[in-house]
Amino acid sequence: MNEKTKVVFAGLGIMGFPIAKRIHEAGFDLTGVDNSEAVRANAHAAGIRMTESLTEAVADADVVLMMLPTVEISRLVFDEVLTHAPATSILVQLGTIGYAEAVREAEAARTKGVTYLDAPVIGGGAPAAEAGNLKILAGSDGPIPAGTEQLFRCFSARTFHMGIPGAGQMTKLVHNTLLASIATSTAEAFAVARGFGIDPDVAWDVFRSSSTNSFALEWLFAPALKDDYSGGAKVDILLKDLRLYMDALATRDPGDVVTHGLGALELYEDCHRLGHGQDDIAVVFKVLGERATAGNGLGA
Repeated sequence: MNEKTKVVFAGLGIMGFPIAKRIHEAGFDLTGVDNSEAVRANAHAAGIRMTESLTEAVADADVVLMMLPTVEISRLVFDEVLTHAPATSILVQLGTIGYAEAVREAEAARTKGVTYLDAPVIGGGAPAAEAGNLKILAGSDGPIPAGTEQLFRCFSARTFHMGIPGAGQMTKLVHNTLLASIATSTAEAFAVARGFGIDPDVAWDVFRSSSTNSFALEWLFAPALKDDYSGGAKVDILLKDLRLYMDALATRDPGDVVTHGLGALELYEDCHRLGHGQDDIAVVFKVLGERATAGNGLGA
């Protein structure tokens, strides 16, 4: 792939815009598609060619990248892309749509003979996208198509080939459920420590300098201890992933092995109900502290 490769990017939201911007800056022939006037104006300001017509954009596309905000919107966009894109095109699903939907998309692509990649991303949200440090979790029927790695390197540091379509999505869901479990356990540790009179800043230093250190601790909880929940991964986005994780497990009867996933889901449902959907996921620390205070428990 080179600057003559025609790339279409559908969905230039919080994650899609920095990814598309890096592809554009790398010199690819990029067209962005988004139905939001504000998003289109933002992309235009960055020099990205935009259109409202997905049908026209994909008609001669070599690669179509999709990153939409919901499973429902993603389904509509994918079906339109598959209808109008050339049989020689490569369709790349960067969004988190869940295991079952990725399997459905892959089967539809096979029927038309189109190459399909189930390829959600992880690695630190929009800042990682801006820096080109995302990781791609790819599921495909065969090897990752030759040449796509050059395109992926515009916004990612590494591509993991996880298996057939659906494996990329499931790895993303397992990964984010593990992150949620680490975040909720870390929040509990801070809440308990504070309830026993231990300075949370000192506890953070202890956790960070020992075997309990983690990416989540450093990324999320340093600002959380200052009551700053503006960065990180948003509660509502994580909730979508946790629900998709539980939906996937419901088809496999995992038994009693998902205790941490269920616990994290319940806590983040509470965070959402309390109005913290757009806060980062470390806000569970605040919610646990308020719960303890209300019950005259550890926070009293």
